[in-house]
Amino acid sequence: MKPSLRNRLVVSLALGLAFSAHAVLGLTLYVARGEIDELYNRNMEQVAATVQAGPGTARPQPPPRKPALRALDHEETFLIQIWDRAGHRTYSNFPEVDFPLTSAGHGERVYQNRPWRYYARYEEDGVVQVVQPAQAREDAILEILQQFGVTSLLQLPLLVGLIWLVVRYSLAPLREVSQAIRTRDSHLLHPLSTDGLPVELEPMVEALNDLFIRLHEALEAQKNFTADAAHELRTPLTALQLQLDILKRAKTRDQHREALALLTEGIKRSTRVVQQLLSLARQGVDTGTTGAEAEFGQVVRDVVERLQPVAAASSLSLELGQVDDTRLPGRATDLAVLVENLIDNAIRYTPAGGRVRAQLLHQNGAAVLTVTDTGPGIPLNERPKVFERFYRVLGNTAMGSGLGLAIVKAIAEAHNAEIRLSDTAPQGLTATLIFPGVLSHL
Repeated sequence: MKPSLRNRLVVSLALGLAFSAHAVLGLTLYVARGEIDELYNRNMEQVAATVQAGPGTARPQPPPRKPALRALDHEETFLIQIWDRAGHRTYSNFPEVDFPLTSAGHGERVYQNRPWRYYARYEEDGVVQVVQPAQAREDAILEILQQFGVTSLLQLPLLVGLIWLVVRYSLAPLREVSQAIRTRDSHLLHPLSTDGLPVELEPMVEALNDLFIRLHEALEAQKNFTADAAHELRTPLTALQLQLDILKRAKTRDQHREALALLTEGIKRSTRVVQQLLSLARQGVDTGTTGAEAEFGQVVRDVVERLQPVAAASSLSLELGQVDDTRLPGRATDLAVLVENLIDNAIRYTPAGGRVRAQLLHQNGAAVLTVTDTGPGIPLNERPKVFERFYRVLGNTAMGSGLGLAIVKAIAEAHNAEIRLSDTAPQGLTATLIFPGVLSHL
């Protein structure tokens, strides 16, 4: 059975109420005992004050009553005794009860295995003593507690019911929010209204609204990505179909070899586009570093070594400058994709005979990656746009998909890195990425 917040509140408040009732009952018992003792002591003093001791005050003894001790158990009945100066009892309203003479004032004494409370008033002519069983006071306290307990027991179900109603009413806004979410269409991701909501629910609704906004942005990005990917794949797939048709119609060996080379290049380009699309899609879904750590220096060395044949095939010089060993928070695979796309982009847009250089330095607690080329560079007004998906600089005939720098930007943002593009003297472009939060530097 799933836990219920409403049941938890009702049970907790009911138990708290019951505990409070018991605490009040105990406090009432303590206070009532003191008040009853004070009241009965005062009554005993008043009774003693109205009775005169001395030889001239002898009264006839009432006849014996049985059982006298039971008659004295009533809370309004007292044993009244008068003693002369010689210590002889001259009067008792219960002569069969032979309670002994005590010292002056209030006190307690055991008589016939029962506790008794007494008050003795000493005068010149004798002593007036008023006695009462202690049980009479306990009975009076018990009667008060019974009345209070019955009242509490009658109130308890009413209070529990009231608690249930209050809890149900208080949780009504939570049910309304739940109903609003349950009945909402899956495509409706506009924020929930916070008007009239209790302040305790506002953080939860604001968190939900923030989630809706992020889901909406993710769905919009996915929709745009799907549309862009479909558009971008349409051209190479159409080209592949045409090249395949040309290959089928080739009649001579030279025509066949030329058509096959074009088809191979088309397949390579389509394969790279698909790989970049998959990489970009993964970055769009999985952002953040998830607590992983990477040896960034080794990643840069491995990528440069892996791309040496690509640079050589394009008649370029791919150089590796100073590389400081630095450990970054991040995944080595993602950082490798970033470095590979950055260097590959430089190789593609650098003419034959040019140079591409990569280096990694540790500066002011950050890892600074720079990739420099001797290509045509990027105009200043185009630089903010080159990180957009499928964007290509106008007039550039180099083969590419326009996804490389978009992938670099996505991975850099996941690692809180800053990207800067600047000119290289006398010609070319320098891409600088600054990664903060270096974990270690060797």
